[in-house]
Amino acid sequence: MKFFTLYRFNSQTKTADEIFAKDISGNSGLEEGLYAITDAAQTTMWLAVGSKKALLMDTGLGFGNIYQYVRLLTDKPLTVWITHGHVDHAMGSGTFPADVEVRMNQLDHDIYKQHGRLDLRQGYLKSMLAARASAGMTSVGKDEDAGKEEDLFAKALWPDPLPTEDMLPLQEGDTLDLGGEIAEVCPGAGHTRGCLTFLMRKGRELLSGDACNTNVFLWDDYSLSVENYKASMQRLEKATQGRYDTTLLCHGTINDAIIPNTAMIPGAIYLCDKIIKGQDRHLKVYPMGRTAYSAKRPIPAVDDIGDHSTCNILYNPHRLHAADESAEWNNEP
Repeated sequence: MKFFTLYRFNSQTKTADEIFAKDISGNSGLEEGLYAITDAAQTTMWLAVGSKKALLMDTGLGFGNIYQYVRLLTDKPLTVWITHGHVDHAMGSGTFPADVEVRMNQLDHDIYKQHGRLDLRQGYLKSMLAARASAGMTSVGKDEDAGKEEDLFAKALWPDPLPTEDMLPLQEGDTLDLGGEIAEVCPGAGHTRGCLTFLMRKGRELLSGDACNTNVFLWDDYSLSVENYKASMQRLEKATQGRYDTTLLCHGTINDAIIPNTAMIPGAIYLCDKIIKGQDRHLKVYPMGRTAYSAKRPIPAVDDIGDHSTCNILYNPHRLHAADESAEWNNEP
């Protein structure tokens, strides 16, 4: 099994085509532009390459060495921004040497430490591979020289995450000039308290990641209430309105991760109102072995309840209002 798959994003067609790292290595490196890197758990990281610098957004599960892979693609000075501290987005952080800045919102340090356990990370990959097998899909990126599956869980393939004391802070309003492109940090709290989104000013793309997608998880203990999530999305809408045309996500197939419109954020705000008023579908679902309620019928059966978007929210019914944010709920199935 290969660890990573590379795609070139086409801003004109709003699609992405697979390219091969071996075709890049030894040449001048990637051209300026935006690229997607999908890992074995099918989480997508985004790599922006400018004329002067490169920016990697998220580091994946930490299965394999994402730093070495990126260095096959470009030798430009590299910075890493992490959208949030969850197991599938931040755990490749430990592969980067000291001369690479790794930045994450400090509000997510606690959840990052909880999710950094090796058993949790390996369990996540096992669950994703099992889900793909049950759906009749082959393992992601299977190579001819792949080893036995048990070899996937050898400790050498799972570098430890970077200690939080070695990370630098990241917050709304931060920018990075890549040369020909400027990346900007925008609001995104809700899925986690420190969740952030990233805007590519020239390319007019918004990486909303897990902050706003086809299944926003608000059922976790570390998530915000529905009311506070709505306020966060309103701030994001205000900060980005008229500044982007394409929404980029971090899960599903590469084409699932590219939304060629800006309907996702208004859709999330609309759904929050529906949930608070008790006018959503309120369907009991079991994400990752836990209990939550879905505002809409789950994707892929896209359910438009007036939001005109593919956004959906899975939420904790005891944390609808800001005052309820500390409410405890045993959501074991």
